Amino acid sequence: MGTISDKLTYLNETKQLIKNSINSLGGEITSQTTFRQYATELDSIYASLPKVSGTGSSISLSPTRKGRITSQINGDTLQGGEPTPDTPVEIQSVTGLQNIEINGKNLFDGNYYSTYVTASSPHTYGSTSGARSGIIKVQPNTTYTISKEVSNRFRVSQFQEYPVVNSSVANNYQIVSNEGTTTTYTLTTESTTKYLVIQITNESQENVKMQVELGSTATTYEPYQSQEYKINLGNIHLYEGDQIIGTPDNWSIKHVMAEDILDGSENISFESSASTPSQRSTFRITISNILKTTDYISNRFIKGSSTSNRLVFVVNSSRPYISLEDAITGINTSDSNTEKINKLKTWLSSNNVSVVYELATPTTEPITNTELISQLNALYYANSYNGTTNITITSEDLEMIMTASALKEVE
Repeated sequence: MGTISDKLTYLNETKQLIKNSINSLGGEITSQTTFRQYATELDSIYASLPKVSGTGSSISLSPTRKGRITSQINGDTLQGGEPTPDTPVEIQSVTGLQNIEINGKNLFDGNYYSTYVTASSPHTYGSTSGARSGIIKVQPNTTYTISKEVSNRFRVSQFQEYPVVNSSVANNYQIVSNEGTTTTYTLTTESTTKYLVIQITNESQENVKMQVELGSTATTYEPYQSQEYKINLGNIHLYEGDQIIGTPDNWSIKHVMAEDILDGSENISFESSASTPSQRSTFRITISNILKTTDYISNRFIKGSSTSNRLVFVVNSSRPYISLEDAITGINTSDSNTEKINKLKTWLSSNNVSVVYELATPTTEPITNTELISQLNALYYANSYNGTTNITITSEDLEMIMTASALKEVE
């Protein structure tokens, strides 16, 4: 290219070509548009293109074409049972390490292991030199179709955890009918299933093409495609309604929900006593920034309970009341109001009450952890695949909920 003048001329010509291409797609670049603003025009064009979207911790998008996936990380809340004052039930939220895997339609990574599952009960996971089995991470209560080349075994087992040789037992074991000639099989996983083990041979047969895909229809084979991302939230807790918002290097948490731990240190006042259906006392507790008509979850009280033991959020009040049988707190009817308050505080100090509630005014908290910022930046540039794009989130804690959109393949 020679001189600096030649290079600048070439750069300006290239800039004009890019401008023409963007404008041909509907952009509005003029002579006043800076080169850096070209990216904004491209983002605007991308936003206007047809998309296919989904929400959950397991998402299948179809039909998709290659392009950037637009994603939104959302919190979730789960409580697995009905609590009582004496038997608390944990309130789970999205926290810790979240693993995100983005695949094409074929969910099998192509790796075979020298393992099998015994045909006789209790169907133990074992190892032998001639066997070949694939292991696939799956979702419970979900339909999958397996298609493969002809081999002398076609046996499918479901496991609740990643199978370990000589110690794991399948909770479902199927020998596919005419396994020596059959090449497709459709199943729906059980409610506790997390992994499939698919044995394809006991004769050291190698390089058998196999595809595992969502749905009940076998489609044309495609090689395994995968992207893996990690979002380590650490001690951050995202409840249902909470979101991570922002753009690369500028991320924040939008808190719609909050959790308070009532431990007896709160501002508490005595409200009233009642003798039916059993002797009990009712108290008011102050919680700041609480939505007055809030819904709530507690680790020791059932929402909307009409029993004598209850925690109630009253319309037009930022002070919920807690009502407990005196037998639980040790309160006597002859106690003064101060003595009753102190006994409730003593009970709370040993029986902390967790309450998750909606904020009157949502708050925004900037993310400053550099590792988390880097992980969110990487996820921002995740790509979809041609045909089908599957997104699966796994975690030792409660999985986050993702809303994802990808470019739609338009015929």
